[in-house]
Amino acid sequence: STQVSLHDLFCSIANSPLQSLIFLYPSLYLSVGDLVCLGDCVRRSKHLTRLKLPNLKSIESYMPILLAVGGSNAIQTLRIDSNTVSVWDKVFQLAVTSLRHNSTLRTLSLAHWTFDLQTQLHPSHTLSRTLDLRLAGQTSGNTVFTRPPHPLQTNRPQPDPVYF
Repeated sequence: STQVSLHDLFCSIANSPLQSLIFLYPSLYLSVGDLVCLGDCVRRSKHLTRLKLPNLKSIESYMPILLAVGGSNAIQTLRIDSNTVSVWDKVFQLAVTSLRHNSTLRTLSLAHWTFDLQTQLHPSHTLSRTLDLRLAGQTSGNTVFTRPPHPLQTNRPQPDPVYF
């Protein structure tokens, strides 16, 4: 019998036409090593445009993904909502610096994140200014940033996402 690991699955995603990947309760089954491998997949994928990875426990868990999105040429929507993530200055700056390098990102959701920053500017202002994103909504704990669509982007129907 052949046993397939998450790492094998993630490596195959990088070379597949998959466009949307949604994780359900990832904190229950993804280790730091899995997240690093997933981040590498996100960075290398030419087709993965949407990633939803909710409710990881800490910013450290999200860093491999944030760093990978900075190197991605495909990701357009990143939803990393979490009730338990708290962000401080150095990590925030690292995340913003990484995301700045992504020109395809159109939507970034950080719903329910806690920002504990010493900077004078509000995190949403800093993110929107640094990444040239528009704040689309900030109601009931939701923070969603959007960029205007690329002029060559089409509105073709998206295939069904893959759920984990």
